[in-house]
Amino acid sequence: MKKLVISGYYGFNNLGDEAILHAMLEEIKTWDEDLNVTVLSSNENFTSQTHGVLSAPRWPFSEVKKSLEECDFFLTGGGSLLQDKTGIKSIPYYLGLSRVARNEGAATALFSCGVGPINRPYLRWFSKQELDKFDFLSVRDVYSRDLLEDMGVKKDIEVIPDPVFLLSPPKNGKGKNLLQREGIYGNGPIIIIAPRNKPGEKKIKPGPWIELCHRLQYGLGAQIGIWPMHFEQDLELSRAISKALKGVEVLEGNYSFSHILEILKATDLVIGVRFHSLLLGAVAGSSLMGVSYDPKVKSLLKQLGLPADFDLDDFSPSAAALRVERILDGGCPEQKEMEKKVGELRKKARKGMSILRDLIGGEIYGL
Repeated sequence: MKKLVISGYYGFNNLGDEAILHAMLEEIKTWDEDLNVTVLSSNENFTSQTHGVLSAPRWPFSEVKKSLEECDFFLTGGGSLLQDKTGIKSIPYYLGLSRVARNEGAATALFSCGVGPINRPYLRWFSKQELDKFDFLSVRDVYSRDLLEDMGVKKDIEVIPDPVFLLSPPKNGKGKNLLQREGIYGNGPIIIIAPRNKPGEKKIKPGPWIELCHRLQYGLGAQIGIWPMHFEQDLELSRAISKALKGVEVLEGNYSFSHILEILKATDLVIGVRFHSLLLGAVAGSSLMGVSYDPKVKSLLKQLGLPADFDLDDFSPSAAALRVERILDGGCPEQKEMEKKVGELRKKARKGMSILRDLIGGEIYGL
């Protein structure tokens, strides 16, 4: 039996990253029953139970090294792994593990990763040195590819959309019932908001979100749910918003990915700061409004053909409320074109998984 090890930001109760892993594993599990797949995780029990896969600790190094022994293929991705906006440890960690895997004789791939920003010169230099040694490089958007090329990476770089695009649109129509369990029901439009703090900011600032919710409730009669996607990081902010306004509920249920898509399908609009709140909303077929805190959010909105003119640094609740009203009134034609773009991105993501399958098969079985 051959061994594939997957490294990413897994086991941290971040729904976006867990959705990436779920989508990749759904494909990988259909490839070859003799392929042993192990995921490095911060919470091995959670990862094994949630995804039905073998899991191993992502730290300390001595434990990780055991997982890399006899590893035939080492996959890094997906997600925003190569950036220094949230700290200086991420890049050395992920690229360092790839170096160890390579020294153990494994083939290595960077798969559908978001890259950037990388502002520190020594991290840009280190990234270039390590990335040119990979057997296969792919990123999830053109922004990431352009950044790597600007840094001097010489190896060919494929653009493969985020694996979450592989998830199928929901079909069961259970979303209304699931929302009612959370206390979200009524005759007005249903709006889900996925907020977050600015990176590195410890004090929550619910004020702008409270004002926006107030405007949407009293101007549109909206039914509003607050969605803490990265549960530990977003829950305090979400509860502060909910506490300030009657009828604004926090979605705290433990849902499967299919149920999450059902909920989003039953939602008239997703207002997302979190990258994957927008991506999951797009897959489910909901209308979207993005609020950017990072270049990756603007890049995704561009992929979807949507405007990227709201920023977390200078977020205007009044302007946002006006945009919401236009979207719900059908005054934003780009929302109607989004389904076609999602379909195109899904095809490209599936092609990317086929490339990975052929690559793993060639490296492991000598095809």
